[in-house]
Amino acid sequence: MADPHVHSTLSPLAGDGSVSGSEVLQSVAQIRDIGVELVVDGTVYPPDLEKEDVRLSGIRVNGRYKASYQRGPNGELTRVVFTSI
Repeated sequence: MADPHVHSTLSPLAGDGSVSGSEVLQSVAQIRDIGVELVVDGTVYPPDLEKEDVRLSGIRVNGRYKASYQRGPNGELTRVVFTSI
């Protein structure tokens, strides 16, 4: 069971604002905990996605991705879009 006091962050570790493919992969793996829709190079992963339904073959683990964050009218995070760079 996940610790309710530990929260995932979606902040880039690289100085250029990019994230690694392995970070993208980890985000998709934790999508139910993150609770927002993720889009990776056009592939949509809804927040209620079951782990056994995840298709990860399109994520380049050794690649770099630019993340953009979409927020709702109250500032809540609604979607994270990862685009290969």
